[in-house]
Amino acid sequence: MYKRQFLDCFSFRNKHPPQKKEFITIISNPSDLSSFSSHLERTMENMSMTNKGLVVIDSLTELMTMVKPLSLIEAVKTWKSLGPKDRQVMFLATLHYGIRALEETVDMVDYIADGIIDLRYEPNLMAQGVLLKQIRVRKLKGTKHESYWLSFETTEKGITPLNTPKHVKPTTP
Repeated sequence: MYKRQFLDCFSFRNKHPPQKKEFITIISNPSDLSSFSSHLERTMENMSMTNKGLVVIDSLTELMTMVKPLSLIEAVKTWKSLGPKDRQVMFLATLHYGIRALEETVDMVDYIADGIIDLRYEPNLMAQGVLLKQIRVRKLKGTKHESYWLSFETTEKGITPLNTPKHVKPTTP
């Protein structure tokens, strides 16, 4: 069985936080990034996360609404050091694009990220009311990769690529 621990940085907003569960820790002040980083480090230590495991941060966008941009950038650098560099633990984070007030911070996160995977709906079909999911690897430090858009669907068997030409000129996002 996999060990798991969920650091909940959203429920602090609730008047009545969810009932305590053994694998959920509610962070009372996620805008205190130093405290959050220490909690994250303790959690990785308690779970013996070295050369194994996965940390998913959902979402950096939410944190951007609570803290100063440079504080978040420094925290992301710290997390990168704590997990991927020191422990060889993979870190993934979600980030939403298109919010003008956050563009400069998003650009900095893009710069320091080792990898960027984009998801979207194919724009030409979306304009016609059809939602065709697409994925591309925009950046993946240290390895060769293709950067074209690939259409896919999610089924009970997982993510399945759709039969589309391999090297289609991407439409403008």
